[in-house]
Amino acid sequence: MPAGALERAVDLLGRLGQTGPELTVAELAADAGMPTSTAYRLLAELEQYGLVQRSSDRTVALGTRLVALGRTAEAGLRERLVAPAQPVMARLSDRKSV
Repeated sequence: MPAGALERAVDLLGRLGQTGPELTVAELAADAGMPTSTAYRLLAELEQYGLVQRSSDRTVALGTRLVALGRTAEAGLRERLVAPAQPVMARLSDRKSV
């Protein structure tokens, strides 16, 4: 079953996150095993939403909107995991001190 457009776009984002902004669209497409035209189309869509940005040197990088999304995800993670664990960790620390 061929991968859907969303799956391929997420794959490109993941590859950019792993390799950094040194890749051109053609190199990224080759790495992902997809036609360059498909990668251009998907990256153009992602760029419209600020998820990727293309540089003047023809390389592609993760976009600044991902920073905001990451911060929101991190805040949610703190709320769901870190905050509830703090009292338990404090009690364990108190027991260890005794």
